[in-house]
Amino acid sequence: MLRSLLKPLSVLIPCLLINLAACTQLCQGTLGDPVVNITFGSGAALIGSPLPSWITNYTFDYSNGPGDTYYTIANLSSTGAGNSWHSTTDHTGDNNGYFMIVNASYSPGDFYLDTIHHLCGNTTYEFASWIVNLNKPNSICGAGVIRPNITFSIEKLNGAVLASFTTGAIEPTNDPSWLQYGLFFTTQPNTRDVVIRMKNNAPGGCGNDLGLDDITFRPCGRNASAYIESMSGNRINICQNQATTVKLNAMISAGTEEDPVYQWQTSLDSGQTWQDVTNANSAACTINTTTNTTTGMHLYRLSIAESGNINTPSCRAASNIDTLVIYPTPAITISGTPPVCAGTALDIIATGTYPIQWRLPSQQTIAGSTIHIASATEKDAGKYYAIATSDKGCTYTDSGFIAVIYPIPIANAGENVNICKGSSTLLQGTGGTIYRWTPVTALSDSHISTPQASPAATTTYLLTVSNQFNCTDTASVTVSVQSLPTANAGEDKWVVYGQSVQLNGSITGTNSLFYWTPEIYLNNSHILTPRVSPEHDTTYTLYVSNNCGQASDEVFVKVYRQVEAPNIFSPNGDGIYDTWNIPALTGYPNAEVSVFSRYGMRVFYSKGYHTPWNGSYNNKKVPAGTYYYVIDLKDNSPRLSGSVTVL
Repeated sequence: MLRSLLKPLSVLIPCLLINLAACTQLCQGTLGDPVVNITFGSGAALIGSPLPSWITNYTFDYSNGPGDTYYTIANLSSTGAGNSWHSTTDHTGDNNGYFMIVNASYSPGDFYLDTIHHLCGNTTYEFASWIVNLNKPNSICGAGVIRPNITFSIEKLNGAVLASFTTGAIEPTNDPSWLQYGLFFTTQPNTRDVVIRMKNNAPGGCGNDLGLDDITFRPCGRNASAYIESMSGNRINICQNQATTVKLNAMISAGTEEDPVYQWQTSLDSGQTWQDVTNANSAACTINTTTNTTTGMHLYRLSIAESGNINTPSCRAASNIDTLVIYPTPAITISGTPPVCAGTALDIIATGTYPIQWRLPSQQTIAGSTIHIASATEKDAGKYYAIATSDKGCTYTDSGFIAVIYPIPIANAGENVNICKGSSTLLQGTGGTIYRWTPVTALSDSHISTPQASPAATTTYLLTVSNQFNCTDTASVTVSVQSLPTANAGEDKWVVYGQSVQLNGSITGTNSLFYWTPEIYLNNSHILTPRVSPEHDTTYTLYVSNNCGQASDEVFVKVYRQVEAPNIFSPNGDGIYDTWNIPALTGYPNAEVSVFSRYGMRVFYSKGYHTPWNGSYNNKKVPAGTYYYVIDLKDNSPRLSGSVTVL
């Protein structure tokens, strides 16, 4: 038992910050996982649950200010009588963390007792607890306030003391001051079970009130300082898709183990559980990560134990922790349009959590999650790389999209063509493997390259061609249908000698040419409405022609030498001389014609003689007899006069 107290000073802690009587003996090497770890739990309620009856012989109090010989479990101590206590949380500062509040008995005695089983021989252990003096200096107890004085002891089951340590008087402080006290010792080869005891040495009275937290009993081994080679710290960040070799190592000082054994361990749950690393039994350890390594924090530590005890968790001390953080590979999903024809839109979309950088087939780089090419060309074909970079600097390149751009055919529908109405032409389409003509009207076959077209009117045909990739192009051709020519020289005409009259010709037919013959006495033979002034009766012919044929028509022009008024007519409705017709007056549109009875009454007047007199006056037939006329031609010539007999 005494050899644990005779170890070098590197394994002892001379509590230089407090008086020598309070010097504690805490492990200065590495500690293992707790065999006993009494944290008293945590909760939002002020008071926690009482301890099992074998732990303490004090009585549980359901307040956070227990009386003498009472204890409680609370997450905040009261201020005590007369504000003489510190109101404090547990030693970690957790507002919900419970700790044990003890108002010591008037008589010195035990307030914590427990038995520990399955220890290992030749192994050093630390028994410790965090303690706070709840009494304030100069409280109601005055300068004589009783200071807590605790003895930690480790005993055999028969009560024989294996090791002990006394804190001495724990002085009151102006502010709550949690300090850790304890001792360490080395078990004998056959020691497997021990009793740990915390005893109050001070008498009861005013004071002697304390808080206990995190009572631990854990292995203590030689000092092992783990580190990551080529790193300045104990943490390395690794991207999951980058296979990495990490070399761990540890600096190990002299210790209590006579035949130390090493074992590297790893934890994936923040240190709650540890698993041995296979074949990692020396101070150095090589870790190889792969693309299948689980993401998250991978903790590593070096466990040290006496030979034969390394496989028993309660016998191992452990180094500080090296941390490998495996960051996930950024996930990318690429989707895009299937093979497209040149000239159509190409869209590629990459989805993921992080920004995307694209590398195009042209090696150009662009940023953004979407690529949109409104009119793709064959130069846009090829492999597209989407590169995502996480906030941790991890990158991933997805090259899973290959753009296929099919060539488009070049449609040619041939030259525009003219045909005569009723005839046909052969269309000349080229450029594809599949042809479709629209409209289908008057086509011999709308799905061949050279159909026969027989449109009745001018028609523009649209040709759509497709190639083996179902890419299309269009072209058009116009078949102009020319009508056969027709000629209409107009109604026959009359004219007074020396005057002129207008012919009223008309034609039909596409791109037709026309002319009048004979050209004599015509003011223009190449207009449809020429004026003619023949000296004698003349027949004029209108000729018209185009690519589809020719036609002609005649008009007769009657020439009157002078104005001759008939001297008799019979308006009896028999169709013979029913009107007083003077044809020559058509050449004098301004002429005035007046007819008078023998008594001088005017029975007819006309300016211009478009409608010959029918022998009526006020819509009644005039009596048969002789009537007298006066004709003024309005051409500065003498008036014409005479008589006409109405039968």
